[in-house]
Amino acid sequence: MASWRSVSLILALLVYRLLFVPAAHAQPAFTDYAMPPSGQVTVPAKGGLTFQMKVNGQGPFATVFDTGAVNVVSANFAKQLGLKVEENPIGFGAIGGGVKVHTTHIDTLSIGDLIVRNQTFYVLDIPSGMGIPQMLVGWEFLQRFAVRINFQRNELTFYDLPRFTYQGSGSAVPLILNKHGNGVYFDAKVKGIRGRFQLDSGNETGLFLNAAFVAKHHLPESLHATLRGYNGKGLGGDAPEAWFTRLHTLKLGSIVLRDPVVRLLTAKDSNLQELAGNIGQSTLKHFTVTVDCRRRVMYLQKLSNWDAHELFNRAGLIYDGQDGGDEVKTVFPGGPAEAAGLRRGDLITAINGIKPTGDANDPVYTQAVGTVLHLTVRRDGVEHAYDVTLAGVL
Repeated sequence: MASWRSVSLILALLVYRLLFVPAAHAQPAFTDYAMPPSGQVTVPAKGGLTFQMKVNGQGPFATVFDTGAVNVVSANFAKQLGLKVEENPIGFGAIGGGVKVHTTHIDTLSIGDLIVRNQTFYVLDIPSGMGIPQMLVGWEFLQRFAVRINFQRNELTFYDLPRFTYQGSGSAVPLILNKHGNGVYFDAKVKGIRGRFQLDSGNETGLFLNAAFVAKHHLPESLHATLRGYNGKGLGGDAPEAWFTRLHTLKLGSIVLRDPVVRLLTAKDSNLQELAGNIGQSTLKHFTVTVDCRRRVMYLQKLSNWDAHELFNRAGLIYDGQDGGDEVKTVFPGGPAEAAGLRRGDLITAINGIKPTGDANDPVYTQAVGTVLHLTVRRDGVEHAYDVTLAGVL
């Protein structure tokens, strides 16, 4: 969804979500797909999530598996594929405000030896330069398949759900399915406080807590949050700002992650305020993740570096990936970027002579403390050079 970036992640810093779609709670037996006799298909997936899929025999095309979304195709891509788009719009909630979308029908989707038929996709008119994928699949696939996300091997496996039996050493975490829509939730503890979270493999920007949960438990004060800034945008506009800090602990079933980075939302901005928050890639990438919605369970198998300390942008800034570079949205007071002279609105067009990737978690910003980044910055149409010395910010 618009121009593809060389990243495996869905939303860059644009937190661009479809948050609610009416759907039946019961899971009927689906007959609209064909599996090979083995009952499973494994395909390469960049970053564990971006795989190749044919549409009505065309392609294959890069597609993202997103547990927090429904079937989505961009309007421009639907036109390219020659799909008929229904005229009557449907209302959705999205980050920054509500949007109107349309629907289209796809006869066949092909993923390796897996064939899925007769699928409805939601068509979004995505502005150019958003830097997000043209196709997503999520809830509709979770109703039909158990899915394993292997971040370490860059693979996705789809299992025939009625025949699936988990075989592995992962810790089981019970799942809760939204009775009124497409959400997949589970309970976790933050700082010892129990809350219900959305399972969202498409959330690249990190763990976040909703404003009501944050206010109820006085989290900015108890977590000594001092950094506040830009927290992305969607079709409806900018999301509310967030506090950036660290949790003492995040407990998922029997697994405890220590000192993860968390964003504390400062105002309501979703249809899911009854949830404590959203858990995405920054957490899930510690594990090989297997989701079995039929049995309402997720298995988390620890990777070798599962307890590695999560890094935060050591340049002391928040940026939004654009086609022309990284647009600086927040410069944290007292941080390296401020000391170097960067300002909000600057466009970083090169880092050490190379164009930025647009990746919301670009590792160039989390290199060792003391590393110097030589930035080319465009301000008011004029390019300037700045040297930023990385330091511990959070």
